[in-house]
Amino acid sequence: MNLRLENVRVAERLSQETTAFTATVCLGDAVVGFVRNDGSGGSHSYHWLDRRAEAELRAWANKRPLPFDFERLDQIIDGLVAKEAVT
Repeated sequence: MNLRLENVRVAERLSQETTAFTATVCLGDAVVGFVRNDGSGGSHSYHWLDRRAEAELRAWANKRPLPFDFERLDQIIDGLVAKEAVT
């Protein structure tokens, strides 16, 4: 799966229980949506431009070995955000 984030913007001053950020979700070369988290501990919010890509990403995330059995796509996005924040 060629999932990547572009335009990652982390707002450290807004981050409380989770990392506050916004990003563009890309699958391959296509922009398929946008994701954000307000930093107050809730799940990510998605605005999908391509519902087929959303279904594909969620199905893929559900098959991945991850630490928790909930919010699986959020866990993957968190890893990508953390990687972008470091580089």
